[in-house]
Amino acid sequence: MEDIDQDGIDVGGISNDERNNGNDEGNNESRGNETNDTQNEDADPHKHAFQRKPRKRTSTIWNDFEEVVDADGSEKVKCNYCLAKFNMPSTGATTQFHRHLKHCTQHQLTSKKQTVLSVETVASECAGSIANFKYDRAKVRELATHMTLYHEYPFMQMEDVIFNKFMRANTPYWQKITRTTIKTDCISTYEIEKKKLKTLFKSVNKVNITTDMWKSSNQKIGYMVVTGHFIDSDWNLQKRVLNFFHVPPPHSGVIVADALQKCFIEWGIEDKVSTITVDNARYNDIALRILKDNFTLKKKLSFGGRIFHVRCCAHIINLLVQDGIKEVKDIYLEAEANRNIVTVKQALYEIYNEYVVTHAATHTVQGEGGQGTTREIGSSSASGGDHDIGQTIVTGSSLILGHVSRTVDTIQPSKSDLDVYLDESAFICAEGSANKFNIMEWWKANTLKFRILLKMARDILSIPITSVASESTFSAGGRVTDPFRASLLPETVQVLLCGADWVRALHGLKKGSEREKPSHVEFDLP
Repeated sequence: MEDIDQDGIDVGGISNDERNNGNDEGNNESRGNETNDTQNEDADPHKHAFQRKPRKRTSTIWNDFEEVVDADGSEKVKCNYCLAKFNMPSTGATTQFHRHLKHCTQHQLTSKKQTVLSVETVASECAGSIANFKYDRAKVRELATHMTLYHEYPFMQMEDVIFNKFMRANTPYWQKITRTTIKTDCISTYEIEKKKLKTLFKSVNKVNITTDMWKSSNQKIGYMVVTGHFIDSDWNLQKRVLNFFHVPPPHSGVIVADALQKCFIEWGIEDKVSTITVDNARYNDIALRILKDNFTLKKKLSFGGRIFHVRCCAHIINLLVQDGIKEVKDIYLEAEANRNIVTVKQALYEIYNEYVVTHAATHTVQGEGGQGTTREIGSSSASGGDHDIGQTIVTGSSLILGHVSRTVDTIQPSKSDLDVYLDESAFICAEGSANKFNIMEWWKANTLKFRILLKMARDILSIPITSVASESTFSAGGRVTDPFRASLLPETVQVLLCGADWVRALHGLKKGSEREKPSHVEFDLP
């Protein structure tokens, strides 16, 4: 039976019954979880994510004592303060325990709220300042979950004997966390971070997708990974693994398109998807053609959907290399003669004009009765043709003049953001200079200068040109579904892989950064 503290936090202690019953532990904890009080769950899901409803006890003395098993196998009751042990009363009487607390020095110090000093560390992991410390078991369980997800530890890691001795040597408050508890906590972390990411997507204009298929050699089933790319409000390029789920065969274009559509709806980004980057598999061509037709009917694609399907450059280059260096050179020269600068420039203006129309529509202010003086904000004159379409908006003066005049004052469009941007000189880094140009920082610094163009830049700069981001997740999938964990359910695999990616983003860590870039080289001295 697990001990519960007075705040209702499961501290992970294990009684003799649980040691003997083994597998019954998971069932008992599952039944306990199903009866959780969810009164305030919607208000603050993070607050109760790592807490479980306490089991009923007839005496409050068990807040200060716990049941343990001695070396000889006999049941004992241990004081949580001085660690003194007592025989387990057969009658269930607790009088002697109450009597002990009256004379327990450690308990008296705790009752007087004597705090423990802790040393807070700074970014350099050196000692910083000293502050009062209060042991938070819920926070410990939360960070233990993050550690398990980030390092891809098996759930049994938390029950390792040496690990628990190490933790108890660090703090006497440490209580063992069982494998079923850490699994439940991993699912809680997954759900919490998923809600945060859904909220973040509401503030994102466009999301670019990479996706790929992978078959687990140990589980013998196929998975699809879906990764979202976007630039946040602070001009940081972000990447998140949205789904890693099982897709049953056959992997036809229709099935792949249906799986992607369900993923977009689940995340609420079906109207935000701008591009999808895939390899050259035939089923991907069919799937994206279906999705493109669906999005076109809803008029949700930019640039007429001409940039919706992005082919992975890594696969294209691989195919070119296989055909030989000579053929590569010929193809490159032919493409260069045909990747004409006039065509590219015209395409830029076409995309930019779409953003002008959208910007004008979202910034239109209706005057009284819809009347008054208006001015026309048009597209750039440099684009030419049918793309110079103006959008009339009501000025502030219409609030005063609306009831006097209906004369429309049309102002010819001035230089657009794109015209100004293209007229500026290029930034050239000096050869051998340690300073490197950061395109994200440049756009962040020029936010007020290019109010419309920056929206276009934010959406385009986040388009991945390869599907490597999704394929790299398969390496982690191979480790998670190794021969020792091949029986994991696909839902659990998704929790582990997506959760690991989100925890890395939460703590500002890169994948494998600590293992791939050690601070020093280890070697044995002769």
